[in-house]
Amino acid sequence: MKNIISALWLCLVVICGLPGCSKTPGNGPASKTPTNSIPAADTTNNLVEIKIKWSAGKKYYLQLETIQSWENTLSKQQEPVKTTMGITHDYTVSVVKELAGGGRELELEFTAQKMFYQMGEIPVLNFDSAQSKDQDAANPVAPILRKLLGARIRCFTDANGKVTKLEGFSELRARMTGNQPETRATLEAMFNETNLKQMCDFAAALQPEEPVKIGDTWPVHLEMPDPVGLMVVNLNCTLKGWEPQDNRQCVRIEYQGEVSSQPAATSQTSPARIDDGTVSGKAWFDPNLGMLANSATEQHMTYETTGKGQTTTTKFNMTINFRLIRVTNG
Repeated sequence: MKNIISALWLCLVVICGLPGCSKTPGNGPASKTPTNSIPAADTTNNLVEIKIKWSAGKKYYLQLETIQSWENTLSKQQEPVKTTMGITHDYTVSVVKELAGGGRELELEFTAQKMFYQMGEIPVLNFDSAQSKDQDAANPVAPILRKLLGARIRCFTDANGKVTKLEGFSELRARMTGNQPETRATLEAMFNETNLKQMCDFAAALQPEEPVKIGDTWPVHLEMPDPVGLMVVNLNCTLKGWEPQDNRQCVRIEYQGEVSSQPAATSQTSPARIDDGTVSGKAWFDPNLGMLANSATEQHMTYETTGKGQTTTTKFNMTINFRLIRVTNG
């Protein structure tokens, strides 16, 4: 189990999903309830505002699913070992109030959790909070993940939907108690402040500075701290057209780009680097609602670390799926 937790730790600290990552200044199946009508054909060349609009008094039911696989190779002669991990967060975001300057005070609450981990085709861990606690025996992640249900975090955003501050993080960490320190440390790496912020400002990174029309393309530059020093993502986003998502009439945004690494500012070199990093995906945004309705992202990269005279090459593949399930009053 110790080796399993170590592998989980490596994966969690290396990979950061696209939604909600830090954006440098200047760069630019869901609800069954209809929210807006299909635009007339002669409006397709009109400007569309792609901007998050959290509505005061509303409650958003959301789901974020991440599936990661990676293969470690210590030498060319060694057969790589493939490992796969997936985690699904079901959560709500309630808009408490509007703030001066156009920001919002939000409350995030976890409502359900799923997690699986397997080596090759062999299941190692499997957890679903909807199942009976009787099935939690010998599952090291179950006690901690169950304690997170009902946990609440306050998030404060600016006018662009970017989270600027969290409250309640220490209380969340206090819930994360368990008998296995390694398991707790791994889950704490997963439920860190950066990742929690991303669960509320997932679409902020894709927003163009100005309204756009069908066919327009805009750049996005993302940066985030990472064991390599700094993970850098450069994307080109294109507004492709109007496309319904169930009963929501959305615009489809397609994006693709590269992932690279830079040493930390305090160092000219790094014991790790990212090679052949790519990101691509699609997002469906509801302009009337001012919210991302659905998105699907793929990320691929090779992560190379050097230590004690030995180089380890890890190939990562990740998919990130986001869904807006429904919106209610209160």
